[in-house]
Amino acid sequence: MSFRTGPPMTYATATVRRTAATQASAAKGEAALAHGAQAFVELLGEMERFDLARLREGPLSDSAYDLSLGINR
Repeated sequence: MSFRTGPPMTYATATVRRTAATQASAAKGEAALAHGAQAFVELLGEMERFDLARLREGPLSDSAYDLSLGINR
């Protein structure tokens, strides 16, 4: 029984994956994890700084931007 979907893997794809796996190291993994964690922390900071009052003006508010005309009502 095979769980693989899609076209069969080509020799080139298998070679690239094998090469990438052999070039992996704990240090590279830790660096990738640190980079991802830093980006996530930055995203959380942006979310914290976002002014939620900006969400109050929705498409049904009196001061909504009329997208069909490209002007403010």
